[in-house]
Formats: sequence, C-alpha cells, structure tokens
Amino acid sequence: MDDIKDIVKELEDLAKDKVIMIVDDDHLFLDIIDEILSRFFKEVICFESPLDALESYHQRKNLGIEISLVISDLTMPVVCGLEFANRIFEIEEKQPFMIVSAHDDSSNLIEAIDVGIDSFLIKPISFEKLTKKICDILKKSKEKKERALLERVLAQQSKMASMGEMISAIAHQWRQPISNLSSILMHIENAYKLKTLNPELMEKNIKDANELLEYMSETIDDFRTFFKPQKRKDIFFIKDTIKKCISISKNTLDLSSLNIVVDIDDKLEVVGFKNELVQVFINLVSNSLYATKERGLKTETLYIREKTSDELVIIEFADTCGGIKKEIVDRIFEPYFTTHRATGTGIGLYMSKIIIENLMFGEIYAKNNDIGGVTLSIKLPRS
Repeated sequence: MDDIKDIVKELEDLAKDKVIMIVDDDHLFLDIIDEILSRFFKEVICFESPLDALESYHQRKNLGIEISLVISDLTMPVVCGLEFANRIFEIEEKQPFMIVSAHDDSSNLIEAIDVGIDSFLIKPISFEKLTKKICDILKKSKEKKERALLERVLAQQSKMASMGEMISAIAHQWRQPISNLSSILMHIENAYKLKTLNPELMEKNIKDANELLEYMSETIDDFRTFFKPQKRKDIFFIKDTIKKCISISKNTLDLSSLNIVVDIDDKLEVVGFKNELVQVFINLVSNSLYATKERGLKTETLYIREKTSDELVIIEFADTCGGIKKEIVDRIFEPYFTTHRATGTGIGLYMSKIIIENLMFGEIYAKNNDIGGVTLSIKLPRS
C-alpha cells in the first residue's frame, strides 16, 4: 500500500503541469482513463480516432504546446497504434509513447520496440500498473531533458573556452604583422619628413602593408572555419587535423616545456567532423600542458601516434607528465570533474567524449602508461 501511495505522490509532482494524449476507439476505456489521469495531469486530451489525434498533435506542436506522453491502443480501424506512433515520430522523434493492447502478442511487442515505443501494457490495466508505467516514462523523459540541457550548457562553456584559445592564438599570430605594419608606417612618416617619399617607395610600402593585412584576414578566417560546427561529414587526413590543433595551440606550446612528437601516417584518413575533432585534440593537448605546468616539470613529452586495423583507427596521446591516481582515472570524463584545480573547468574531456561517441561513433578512454604519464586513446571507425 505504501508503494502505491509513493507512486501516486511522485506522479502528482511529475504530471501536474503536463499534457497527456489518449487515443483509443473504445470510448468506455477513454472515459475511465480520462477520469483516472485528470487528477494528475494539467490536461488530458482524448480521441477515438488516431487521425483526429494526429491533426490535434500537429496543431499543438505548431503552437509550441508540448505533449508529455501519448498513450494509444494497438488495434484501431483505419490506422493502427504502431502506424499512428510512426506518424507521431515523424513530427517529434523523441515523443514519449505508450501502447496498450488487449492481445498479448510477442510479435507486436517486438515491433513496438523496433518502432521506438517506450512501454507496452496489456489490458485490462490496473491502476497501479498504469500509474507506475506513466511515472517511469515521465521520470525517464525528465532525466533525458536535464541531460540534454546540461550537455548544451557544457557545449556552450566548451565553445567559450575554445574561443579563448582562438583569441589567444589570433593575438599571437597577429603580434608580428602588427609590429611590421608599425614599422611600415614609421618608414612612410620618416620618408615624408625627409622629403624622400617618392611614388615608387609609397607603392612598395602600400603593397607590403596590404600583404600583411591579407595575412591577418586569412588568420581570422582560418581559425573561424575550424571553430565552426560542421553539419556534413567529410573524409580528411588525421595528420592535417593534428597540425591544425598544434597551430592553434602554438602560443601556449611556445611558452611551455612540453615537446610534441607526432608519429602519424600522412595518408591516414577517417570520415567524420574535422572541426569538432580539432577541438577534441586541443582538449587532449591542453591536458598535458596543464599537467606539465602544475607539476612544475621541466621538459616533458607528448607522443601522438597511431594504431590501425582494417576497420579501426586508434589515435593515442601518451604523455610523460606524471599520470593519474587509479581511483579517479575512470572519472576524468565526468562533467565538471577536473584534476587541474587552478586552471581546469572539468568540461574539456567530457565534451571530447560527447563528440567522439555521439558525432564520430567512436570511443575515448584513458589509462596510466609505462612512460610515467597518461595515455588518452581515441578509437574511430575507418568509414
């Protein structure tokens, strides 16, 4: 009895501001379900026709009204429950959806799972089973939304950190051209004062200045391109991506005592999102930089190397910067977890994991190595 009380209390909290849609050609079942669920949900929308339900769903979607759960009978005239579910998923692929049926048919259950149904209940349905299933679905939906929100926040923070890297890199790349431009202006000014500024000298100085400005403009375009998210997969060389990562990190690397040794085949290719992989590589290089700086080490080395097979490409970032305690090595990919208390945000490796697993369909993992540091490995499919 206590269990059902807890479920009812939890469902009241979860459903009080939500809308639920019920579709069943049995009006008696609709009346019973409507009466039960109206005590929990802000609004219960009932339809005997899946086509009418589909039209209403579409209208509400266009108005920005979210339907938190759709419950549909399996067997209905004109459009069955699974076909109705498919049409709903065409409008909102992440819509929580439950099927109810009077027939305990395993083939229907398998098909429902294949379609993407969250839950399957057999009639007659008890109050306890119904409320528990709905409660489970709403909790899972809430957790997914919270996780998606966290990932968006972390992605934004990672983007801001990357922008900081970009601004720092641009500033470094511009330092010398700005100094050269200053020299050109001084040269023009001195020649004017000494009355030696002739058309040929002026033309040469303008040409030199324009070349510098063009270089500075190309620098901005170059960095902006590599920090812009890609929507289309490309075939690209891993070594080019590593070179871009090192170029962007050059300012920080020049000021550090970390040497980078790259042993990657020039023609090693993968299919994926090049710009996002650049950001992952920057995060991995930054980890070794932080470790070198925080541990007060003199000269350390980061080896970037490959291991390949017919189906997989494995890129290893192996450093000599002291390693990680065994009890926390499995936690370094968690959001906001950092071993670099002074400089770390705890989002770099987490976002790297999201990019590698969700966008590149690969794996990323860490372990202490036998050269006195950590090896971060990225495993990617070749195609």
